Amino acid sequence: MVTYLDAATAPLRNTGQIRLYGEEGFAGMRKACDLTARCLDELVPIVA
Repeated sequence: MVTYLDAATAPLRNTGQIRLYGEEGFAGMRKACDLTARCLDELVPIVA
């Protein structure tokens, strides 16, 4: 059986439970993904 827990109260170590993130968590993930995408786009001329 799968158990879920709030990411804000989840322990830092891996417990095997699925963490549920709120809107603030997703906003941070979107920011990180955007930065990563821009960095990868800058590397295209070097790699290609």
